[in-house]
Amino acid sequence: MSRHLLGLRELSAAQIQQLLDSSQAYADGERPAGALTGRTIITLFYEPSTRTEISFELAAKRAGADVVRCDVQRSSIQKGESLVDTVQTLEALGADAIVIRHPMAGAPKVASRSVRCAVINAGDGMHEHPTQGLLDLLTVRQRKARIAGLKVAIVGDVLHSRVARSAIWSFTKLGATVTLVGPPTLLLPGPREEGRGKKEEGRSRGSVRSSFVPLPFFLAVMHQGTISWRGTPSSMTRDQAWALVCEWIHNPNLRKHLLAAEAAMRACTRGR
Repeated sequence: MSRHLLGLRELSAAQIQQLLDSSQAYADGERPAGALTGRTIITLFYEPSTRTEISFELAAKRAGADVVRCDVQRSSIQKGESLVDTVQTLEALGADAIVIRHPMAGAPKVASRSVRCAVINAGDGMHEHPTQGLLDLLTVRQRKARIAGLKVAIVGDVLHSRVARSAIWSFTKLGATVTLVGPPTLLLPGPREEGRGKKEEGRSRGSVRSSFVPLPFFLAVMHQGTISWRGTPSSMTRDQAWALVCEWIHNPNLRKHLLAAEAAMRACTRGR
């Protein structure tokens, strides 16, 4: 396996299973602490993050590593320093691994070509979020004891979601059938068939299709995404938003709930 973790699409099913097995061993306490003693991990986040960045820091510290956070807003990046120059500087200062989040798809891959230390993708644009994808896989495997043969629905803004892309590629590699559910404008362009009829290292791969139909009652897993404001116009008027609600939400009770939530938020923000 490569020293880098840039995405799940490029990993084989066996490699993903190996990562899941290792993660489960740590969760069960079968792996000793201190595996990263003497190592230096640097986090380099060009986008705001709470859960991902802190999760990386806590995990690295629990494994015995020294963790350094590069504050992008106070670094030479603000003076025009390039990504390549930044990661090469961090490596020269002793980084054994650099965890990168970046708004541009492919940025971690560019960084990995410029350094010898490990590069871990913590989310790059609308491309991938591989560690979140691994967490989703592990959670499902812990609850269902398997991935192969499961029917998984990914619901929400799939088009702009790096988390959804990692989920699609990883679940299908491990043999699940994935259905993408949401408005056509928020799904991937055109129906997709990933790996139908193909085999990878003796494992039947799953398939993925797009739909805006009611979820099947035999669904095993629902992966609920969020609306990503990265790709949504910020100038949308209330009338436009309400038209979108009326187009896709036909239940009058749900519409009343949305109106009540709107009224509550307006009341709470008065006078601010």
